[in-house]
Amino acid sequence: MIFLMVFIIQSTANGDTVAMHVKLDSTMLERKVSNAKFYDSENEGVKELEKQRKRIEDEDQHDNE
Repeated sequence: MIFLMVFIIQSTANGDTVAMHVKLDSTMLERKVSNAKFYDSENEGVKELEKQRKRIEDEDQHDNE
């Protein structure tokens, strides 16, 4: 019984993740994002993702000044 519950939860989580990726990819294509690193970010390590997040925040802050 517990295995079935875990399987259902995992299956639902995987579906949510796929849906989120489709939405993000669609948004990135619409906005003409050309940085290939963004399209492959799920394969990056945590440190690299933090660097990218910091760079994006810095660019946004600079653009709003």
